[in-house]
Amino acid sequence: MSEKREFKFNVIDIVLTVIILAVVAFASIMLVNAFGVNTSTDRTEGVFEYTIEFKGILDELQDNVKVGDTIIDGQKRYNIGQTVKVSVEPHIIDVYDKDKDEMVGAKYPGNVNLKITVRKDGYIMDDNYYLEESGMRLVVGAGISVHAPHLCSYGYISEINFIPKEK
Repeated sequence: MSEKREFKFNVIDIVLTVIILAVVAFASIMLVNAFGVNTSTDRTEGVFEYTIEFKGILDELQDNVKVGDTIIDGQKRYNIGQTVKVSVEPHIIDVYDKDKDEMVGAKYPGNVNLKITVRKDGYIMDDNYYLEESGMRLVVGAGISVHAPHLCSYGYISEINFIPKEK
């Protein structure tokens, strides 16, 4: 003789099912946001000229980047543009002047600040700047590891200019 068991839902089963569904929905939303799914198609094509500043590098390295050099992102190994301008400034640090009882700027011997301006095609989408091919996002103040033919260093994006393409 076989007994037939009936399956009954009770309140605890319903609550557990709702909690599990909520956790799955929340995890799905977090994953979609984490991977930056972007469905926007409104983008403005153009050319970026952005400046990367290297502070306090050895002055003997100041001539290691030339106009026309290809610049590579040191982390992802993407071509992030061609150098169109190179400038060198003295490296100034803050020091305390006892006589004046204040902080003053002083040249740091043996070091310079190197600025390179790089040109690369890109686009603006959702008020963000992106380089073509790599999709790298440009942000003023962002750190960037750079490989040039004769210089590997870490700098900061100090300026971004965008020139839209004519339609």
